[in-house]
Amino acid sequence: MADVKKTISQAYGTIAKVGKATDTISSTDAGTLWGYATSEMLSVPEGANLGLGCGNPLGQAEIKPGDTVLDLGSGAGFDCFLAADRTGPHGRVIGVDMTPAMIERARANGNAYPNVEFREGSIDDLPVPSDSIDVVTSNCVISLVPDRLRVYREAYRVLKTGGRMTVSDTLVTAELPDLEDMDLNPDVAAVAYLTAAGSVDDYVAMIADAGFSDVEVVEQAPIPAELAFDPTVEKALREDLGVPAAIIDTAAGSMISISVIAKKA
Repeated sequence: MADVKKTISQAYGTIAKVGKATDTISSTDAGTLWGYATSEMLSVPEGANLGLGCGNPLGQAEIKPGDTVLDLGSGAGFDCFLAADRTGPHGRVIGVDMTPAMIERARANGNAYPNVEFREGSIDDLPVPSDSIDVVTSNCVISLVPDRLRVYREAYRVLKTGGRMTVSDTLVTAELPDLEDMDLNPDVAAVAYLTAAGSVDDYVAMIADAGFSDVEVVEQAPIPAELAFDPTVEKALREDLGVPAAIIDTAAGSMISISVIAKKA
C-alpha cells in the first residue's frame, strides 16, 4: 500500500502548496455546500479552508468545553480550529495527517491556537495513545485509506469509554467494472474509494464491526460528478497509479457523501 499512500500524499501536498483543491468551486462555496456557516469560515485563519470536505462533521459533533478532540486527516487545520473554539482554552485538539506539506501549512495557520497540535502520521496507525480522546472527527479523508475498517478500529482504540465519533466520508454506490478483468497493479485495486463500492448499510455495519455502538447515518447526499475527485488527485490516480478511466468515471458519477455518528460504549 506504500505506493498508494505516497501518491495520495504527493497529490495533497500539491494542493497544500497551491492553497485550494479546485478551480471548479471556491473554498468558501464548497464550505457553504457542505453546511458550514459563513461566520465559521471567516473565523479561521486565511488558508485553513482548502475546500476539501464532503460534509460538515462538526455540525453533529457534541464537543464540550475541556474535551480532547482528534481530527483524522486534518489537512490545513480547518475543522481543528473550529473544534478548538468549542473546547475552549482548557480543551485540546489534535490533528493527524500523513502529508508533510499539509502539516506544515496547518502549523503555520495555528499560531494563534495554543491548544491545537498537528501530528504527522497515518490515520490507520494513529500516533495517539489508547483511551485518550473524547471526540473523533474526520471530513472526507477515510475514503483515501485502502482499509477503512482499520481506520475505524484505530478511532475506537483511541476513544475513551463514552467517547463520540462523527465523520463525513464518500461512498461509491454503483457497481464498478470488474477489477479481475483488468490488468491492475494490486496497490491500485486497493484504493478504497474506487474499489470499496457498496451500500450505506454495509458502511454502517463496518463501523459496528470496529466496535462502535449507536451507529447512525445523519446525512447523505449525492456529490456532483465534477466535484467527486479533486483534479490533482484524479490526475495522480490516472497517471501515477494507472487507474482506468472507466473506474474513475463510474465512481465519480455515483458517489455520495455520508455523515455518520457513533459511540464507544
